[in-house]
Formats: sequence, C-alpha cells, structure tokens
Amino acid sequence: MKYLSIDIETTGLDPLKDQLLSFGAIIEDTENPLPFDEIPKFHAAIKRNRIETYKQGFDIILIDSFIEVQESVQSSSNMTRTQAEKWMIDLMVRNNKGHNDLKKYTTFLAIQQVTKGGNFVGSNKLKHNTTGMIELRYSTEFSGDRYAKVTKNRRGYKHEKIFFSLDGNLSVEYDQKRLDRDEEIKQRLNKEKEILFSEEEKFNQLFGRGNTNQENEFDNEFSESQKQQTI
Repeated sequence: MKYLSIDIETTGLDPLKDQLLSFGAIIEDTENPLPFDEIPKFHAAIKRNRIETYKQGFDIILIDSFIEVQESVQSSSNMTRTQAEKWMIDLMVRNNKGHNDLKKYTTFLAIQQVTKGGNFVGSNKLKHNTTGMIELRYSTEFSGDRYAKVTKNRRGYKHEKIFFSLDGNLSVEYDQKRLDRDEEIKQRLNKEKEILFSEEEKFNQLFGRGNTNQENEFDNEFSESQKQQTI
C-alpha cells in the first residue's frame, strides 16, 4: 500500500497570526520498502522579506521570552542557535545606542526562562550585555512568598531580596518594611564585625601578635642560641 505523508512547519499554532515556514511530503510503499535516500520526497522552505519593524525606533521593546524569539529567528532564518542569539543581542545593542530611524535609545525588557535548577536558559552573553538583571523566585524559607533578587545593576544598588505580593488590586505590592528591616539587620551585623576586628587588632597589639618584624627578630635570636648550644 502506498501512502503520502505531509508535514508543515509554522511559527505557531494560530492560523490567523502565524506563518508557514516550510512544507514537506514523502511517498512510502509498505509492500516495496526502500531506503530513505531512495524514497520519493519533497521539501521546500518559504522565504519572505523580513519587515524590520524595530528599525523605526521605539522607547521600550518587551521580549517575552528571549529564548522563544531566538528559536523563531533560528528556524525562520536557517541560523544556528549561537548565530540567532548573537543576531538578537547585536540588534538590541545597536538600537540601545540609537541606531534606528528615529534615533531612539531603545530600552529592552527581556524575559528569560529558567531551568529546573534555577539557571536561566542560554549562554552568559545576554547577562553580560544587560544593564540590570532581576530574578523572580519563590522563598524556600517562607512558603508561598515571592521575592525579586537583583543580581546585576550597573545603575544602582543590588538588593538581596525584595519581597512582593500580587494580592493587590491589579498592582504589585512591595514589602518595604521588610526590606528596611533586613537592611537594618545587615548594617548591625557589619558594625558588629567591625567592632570584633577592631578588638582583635587591639588584642594582637597588646600581646605583640601580628608584628612580623618582632617575630622575625625572635626567630633569629632563637636560631643563634641553638647554634651556640650546638657548638
């Protein structure tokens, strides 16, 4: 029995928005099987003129998510994973520097997925080229609590944990009191460390510890006395 198998590749599942990328067909005969290289088959990739909308110039562009857009670019442009990632990062850098029609210094907000281990998907190139990076996590200490962790910020302070809630009326509520309390505790701990280091230094000075010259003189005198005893 002969049968025809047809497959298509699209940019998504919505027929009103997504586009056809490639089309393929293969004819197989169950009564007369042939090696794959000899089976009649057909494949065609559809190329379209890319409309570079981003070149118009925008204040802010949101990417959700970076890896999904990267994979779409990869499949539609016959690029490798690394090439597609580099193309996107170069595009972001150029527009961020105002290289577009309206000379806009575009800000990109890129959402990135993470693995089960908590590491973000992709290489470190994206992290190296961004001005700031924020991770949204669930607390393991307090069940159900959400917090934002600023792991990189070239323009300001890096917070360990900023707890927030989505229970408000269509808004995000940040726990400012909790943040202030954590900062106060951190400052107290740092002050106590400074006091301990200061007291340790005074203790060492009192008993002559930490004075390398005195220790060396003592060692030399001890060595000389040992020599004399040996002679």
